[in-house]
Amino acid sequence: MMAGHPAIPLAQDRRLLQRDRLLDADYMARIFSHKLGLGGPSGIERCQVIRVAYRPGKSLRVAYRVQAEEHQFVIAGRAVPQGVDMAAYERQSTVAKEGWPSGPVACREAGILFWIFPSDRKIAHLGLLTDPQRLASELGRQWVRCDLVTYAPEKCATVRCLGEQGDVSAYIKIYADARSETCCRTYLALPQNNGKSADAFFPTVGGHLPQHHLLLFEPLHGPRIADLQPHDMELGFRKLGAALGCLHQITAPPHLQEFQRTQPEQLRRAATTIGFVRPELEELAWSVCEQLCQTRDSSEGSAFLHGDVHAKNGILMGNRVAIIDLDQAAIGLPAADLGSFLAALRYERLTGGLSESRERRLAQAFLDGYATRSQFPETDSLRWHTAAALLAERTMRAVTRLRAPGLLHLPELLNEARQVLTREAA
Repeated sequence: MMAGHPAIPLAQDRRLLQRDRLLDADYMARIFSHKLGLGGPSGIERCQVIRVAYRPGKSLRVAYRVQAEEHQFVIAGRAVPQGVDMAAYERQSTVAKEGWPSGPVACREAGILFWIFPSDRKIAHLGLLTDPQRLASELGRQWVRCDLVTYAPEKCATVRCLGEQGDVSAYIKIYADARSETCCRTYLALPQNNGKSADAFFPTVGGHLPQHHLLLFEPLHGPRIADLQPHDMELGFRKLGAALGCLHQITAPPHLQEFQRTQPEQLRRAATTIGFVRPELEELAWSVCEQLCQTRDSSEGSAFLHGDVHAKNGILMGNRVAIIDLDQAAIGLPAADLGSFLAALRYERLTGGLSESRERRLAQAFLDGYATRSQFPETDSLRWHTAAALLAERTMRAVTRLRAPGLLHLPELLNEARQVLTREAA
């Protein structure tokens, strides 16, 4: 069974003509079968696209999960742009799993390079994640295996470390560069006594290997807010809002940078990107962008922002919520986090994942919870940041992650952003 992306209405990318082939699971299964010597396409039982990173006209990376006979592989593929020397990419490789090539595998006729995990073009120490004994020894811990949780090629990967009884001992995240040090400083700036707050809990860093760009986090036990049963979801959203309010009350560490996604240059980048892949929407995208740039207000005070707040980044732990994944933490207006969250709910409704009444109830529960722990932003500011997030995050990520639901509803998303700016309430 092959699982890829459905047909998506995008203009041709003249620098990345192989874009659609990399998203075609059947096509890539044939490539992998031939290059890995798996006995023909029938030797691959499943090929699934699990992650996409696309910069129109510049780059495309796709991660796949491949099941072949008794083996499972995670493979990272990269399109080589037209006019670029493939050999330059081939020379950039890292440590590979024993038994596989140490460098990338090239499919020159298709303009594609791919790396078999844990080989990676940029993450030099990724192979550590497949050597649990060495990893445990270096960190002074004990576990018997590491299971891959997430993998963003050329950026980062996370594994779950398990003991003999299958219990989770730790989570480990490895980065391509020294970003691990910045992230470590962010987590250490959070309250170390997690018992102080009645609403919020934060991940605890249990180890840091800067030479390997690696962080160890102590496990957090509980369901994600996104995984709660429907009848528990509103309460979970309220608790997540309260936890975010607690975060916004913490003094932001000085090493954090200013929140960038709603800056004028980023809004214009989003409009340009949307116009590149959907020329018929270029005028609408730029209309929304210019309206945002002309009405921007930054008069409110700054706060410690999460930068990527959503229901998957909240873990329910009794009466408290642990806020995880602060890699994008920044300094900025509180309304930026709130608007981002509301825009994500709006996206789910516009793409068919939520009813309008359900979206309204979840949004209200989240905002009600937030208001119990932090001063609520001005209505105009919240409305502006919701509209900005619809453009710079939701529509932009639909393109850069090639998310079919979002791509199929780009006009609705852009029109919603424009309408949010002119409504009396968000």
